[in-house]
Amino acid sequence: MKTRLGFVSNSSSSSFICNTLIDIIGVRNLLQAMLDLYNQATKKDFDQRVRSFNDVFDEPYIAREIPHQGWISYYPQLADSIGKVIIDSASDDSIPYCLEEMISEVFDATRLHLG
Repeated sequence: MKTRLGFVSNSSSSSFICNTLIDIIGVRNLLQAMLDLYNQATKKDFDQRVRSFNDVFDEPYIAREIPHQGWISYYPQLADSIGKVIIDSASDDSIPYCLEEMISEVFDATRLHLG
């Protein structure tokens, strides 16, 4: 299991704090299923390239420390993130909007737009 000490901070990136009882492996598997569905739907209609998991997401992890106080003042949701699964985008705007909506719903996740 991957442990991470901070949040992603690249421009226009997103992080999600998941308020779910689903474990990190289950979150990873559901993200892959969502991405597979997205790839299947968009490939037919838009002839887009198939996106891999690593194109879209960093590996989910569990928040293990309280973020820097400056971050908490800007994102108060971070103060309650310890022990929760975190989903980060792989790069700027790498998570398609429809997947962001699904993540928010499926994992009862709070989205933090970090740029």
